[in-house]
Amino acid sequence: TTPHDFEQYYTRKSLVDAYKEAGFNTYWIANQSVENGFVKRIADDADDYFFSTVDYDADASYDENLIPHLQEALEKNHQKTLIVLHTLGSHFKYNFRYPPEFNVFKPSIEGNFDTSFQNPKNREILINTYDNSILYTDFFLSNVIQTLDSLDAVSSLVYVSDHGENIYDTEEKIILHGGR
Repeated sequence: TTPHDFEQYYTRKSLVDAYKEAGFNTYWIANQSVENGFVKRIADDADDYFFSTVDYDADASYDENLIPHLQEALEKNHQKTLIVLHTLGSHFKYNFRYPPEFNVFKPSIEGNFDTSFQNPKNREILINTYDNSILYTDFFLSNVIQTLDSLDAVSSLVYVSDHGENIYDTEEKIILHGGR
């Protein structure tokens, strides 16, 4: 599969498929949109799935809202389980990714704004807001780790970002996850 043949992603086996073939019960618990056909295809392959939001621009759609669904899946006490937590993490609009108490790095974006704010002159504010979302992601992952630690079971956590982010870091003044 290559980036030039995206359609193959809809027919190739996924990580979820591989774990199912190995006898795992599989869960897809997501805070990202059900509207993404590729993501929905993988979620449909799981034994059970949950989507908590359908809009990237929804405020208060915090990743920690997935913890009760994680706990519910763990309470089923299957011998072998794969749980994918598909978070919003630090997707734009960054300030919608964390509650007010995580607004530590300032100045930062507060409230709604239009895309004209995405301007190199606002780079410091955008970076601070992004850093606040990273702080919240650390908090969320700490909660997931605590949840797993509370089990009397062998468990592991792997965190993988689905893409990087540019905040006017290059001479081309690229914003968000654009690039070459």
